[in-house]
Amino acid sequence: MNPEQLQQLIKWLNIQIVRLTESIQEAHQTNNYGRELQYQGMRDAFQKFLNKFNNANDEKVKSPNKRSRNTI
Repeated sequence: MNPEQLQQLIKWLNIQIVRLTESIQEAHQTNNYGRELQYQGMRDAFQKFLNKFNNANDEKVKSPNKRSRNTI
C-alpha cells in the first residue's frame, strides 16, 4: 500500500469514528441500546486498528537501522 492510500484509509477511518460516535449518541437518546452497542463495537474496532497502526509507525521511527555508539 502506498503512502497516499494509507492516508486515505486513515482519513476514512477517522470519518467513520466520528460518524459512529454521533450514531451512538443518537441511539442512546432514542433508547435503542442494541444499536448503540453495535455502533460502539464498530467504533472501538476502528479505533483499535488506528492505535495499532500508529504504534507500529512510532516504533519504526524510534528504532533506527544503525546501532548507536552507546550500545556497542
